[in-house]
Amino acid sequence: MAKGATPFQRTYPPGTVITLTAPGTAGGNTFNRWMRNGVVLQWSNTVATITLWSNTTMTAVFAPHL
Repeated sequence: MAKGATPFQRTYPPGTVITLTAPGTAGGNTFNRWMRNGVVLQWSNTVATITLWSNTTMTAVFAPHL
């Protein structure tokens, strides 16, 4: 598990639309991107709205300030 990870699990029926919100900063790092099942998503907004069709892992990635 990554340093600073805060895992949690929820169960939803297929086709459920969910919205996730990451903080703009965490532990002195800035929000960088979302990943879905290990794949980088093409948006960098702290809010992600997705439709769940199968088991899905969402990860908010943070990077140090440059």
